[in-house]
Amino acid sequence: MAFSPVAAAGPRDSLGAFICPICLEVFTAPWDTGCGHTFCEACLHRCLSTQQPQCAVCRSPLAARDARRNEAVERTMAEMLAPCSACSEKVRVSDFRAHTSTCAQAQKAQIAFQTPTTTAASLGPNRFTFMCPYCGTRNLDQDDLLRHCMERHHSDRTRVVCPVCASMPWGDPNYCSSNFIQHLTHRHRFSYDTYVDYQADDDSTLQEVLQRSLQEK
Repeated sequence: MAFSPVAAAGPRDSLGAFICPICLEVFTAPWDTGCGHTFCEACLHRCLSTQQPQCAVCRSPLAARDARRNEAVERTMAEMLAPCSACSEKVRVSDFRAHTSTCAQAQKAQIAFQTPTTTAASLGPNRFTFMCPYCGTRNLDQDDLLRHCMERHHSDRTRVVCPVCASMPWGDPNYCSSNFIQHLTHRHRFSYDTYVDYQADDDSTLQEVLQRSLQEK
């Protein structure tokens, strides 16, 4: 089961601008695409290595010649401090990944996350149907959830937890999206059940999603 050091080590409200949409971690060597989205260099490279490179956010065609290193974001990350929620130490955003690898409290959180505590937990969460975070409507699959929220809650800006992300091994069940409708339309255009092997490690999962979902028309 995957573990997100960002979820364990820092509040996403302060880190949200520095989270890669692909790996969902703090940027490492952020690069911009021609369509204006930012990814880790390694994540962007994986996108560009597919047969039909597409942006993981908007699915616009990608070309290596249009990519530019985002030095402004790098400078901000090197200057900005954010608190580690595990140990409360203020850490440069650029150092968050390194910090979580040595923070004893974050490591304890990782161990607790990886250790099933009940039989139900070991069976894993329901990833087939979800409850609307706005009105509580149940038994919505991913497509139904998107359709329901677009029709019933399109203008609602209440901060809510994404039930799809919360059900994922790498998801943060406490993170409230500031714009859930936009998050749904950008992040959940494909079904995780179609593309993701939940037993695979992080690298295998990432490559599988990129290879199969980004090429889908």
